[in-house]
Amino acid sequence: MAKQSTLEQRLRALLDPMTSHRPLSRGMLVTSLVLGVVMLASAAGLKLIAQTPGGVRGVVKDASGATVAGARVTLRFLKPSESQRIEVVRSSASGEFAFPGVPDGDDYAILVEKEGFAALSNTMVKVGAPLVFTLNLGGLKETIHVSAGAMPPPPPPPPGTMKAVSPSRIRVGGNVQSAKLLYQVRPIYPAEYKKEGVSGIVLLMAVIGKEGDVVSLEPVNQLVDARLRESAMNAVKLWRYQPTLLNGNAVEVMTQVEVNFTLAP
Repeated sequence: MAKQSTLEQRLRALLDPMTSHRPLSRGMLVTSLVLGVVMLASAAGLKLIAQTPGGVRGVVKDASGATVAGARVTLRFLKPSESQRIEVVRSSASGEFAFPGVPDGDDYAILVEKEGFAALSNTMVKVGAPLVFTLNLGGLKETIHVSAGAMPPPPPPPPGTMKAVSPSRIRVGGNVQSAKLLYQVRPIYPAEYKKEGVSGIVLLMAVIGKEGDVVSLEPVNQLVDARLRESAMNAVKLWRYQPTLLNGNAVEVMTQVEVNFTLAP
């Protein structure tokens, strides 16, 4: 009762000849409804955007494009006040990972690791768009020791006598069946090398083909006797591997071979 009455204003509006008292047309009614819906949708959209979780997120894949599950993803904080803080998660069955709730505006470093793959790191990561990490196959390494005066190696088997390899075929994305050395020819260490005191380590980088043979072989180090390098390369060229499988498909892979030529006491 204490409020000011609006009756006088309503009576004046009814008696005002300049004011239209006709009901709203159907067009005006539809327009008003559409404008109301648009305004509500806009408000809802803004609310959804405001509620979208931030953080660092992404997906892990392999070289074939398949997602990698179970990859270890480590997030390191680069902000000086939190430089000792790290967070660790595993990628899901769909290869996705997330670190929700980390502050925006800070810098982070990410390390992705998975058995059979080479580790992958990314520094200065920002909160925002999803990241995509593509893991490459991890390199192999073979080491062989050759002593002067050892018995000569047996001759290689005749062509066609090696047993066929029937590795299991794994179709799940991100799975690696690493190569295995099936046949190894030992390098020759001639007796005259011992008299001359020749020894050293030969490093070779080999590419194992899809059939398990060595399709490419290159020396890595140069400060070693050329005769030792030639002996090592002649032997490694004859090595045979079980092929490396990525998601059930044979792929080429790089292998580091180390041959140690040592003088027998």
